[in-house]
Amino acid sequence: MVGLLLVLGRDRFPPLIEALAAQPPGAPTTVLHGAFREAFAALSAKEIAAGHEREVFAATVPELLVANLRRSPDLIGEVCAIVADRAGCAEDDPRIRNAVGAVLGVVAMVWAQWARNSRLDGPAEIDKALAHLESGLSL
Repeated sequence: MVGLLLVLGRDRFPPLIEALAAQPPGAPTTVLHGAFREAFAALSAKEIAAGHEREVFAATVPELLVANLRRSPDLIGEVCAIVADRAGCAEDDPRIRNAVGAVLGVVAMVWAQWARNSRLDGPAEIDKALAHLESGLSL
């Protein structure tokens, strides 16, 4: 989860927050999927690789892990607020919480796999995972 939390921070991955705010109104999972796709597209392969290395390092340093976990409620709240606005819902709408939680959970799982396997194309795997989530998680 630490990589995901770092990625969500405005100071760590501004393209995601910017892309999220720029998404057209829509379903929360669609809005988030589009934002992740656009945010990664805004980065060069070198920027993605450097960010991946930084996140893997952060996951191995207990102090960084703790710091990121402490920041997580604020970061997730920021994402919920933007998604709620794009979906035309209140920030505290349980459907927003559920959708954001589902998307961030899927991204965290891919992120953890990517941390263990640097040959994995993280952005492509995140895109595929979010498409699977949007399709209803059929097997």
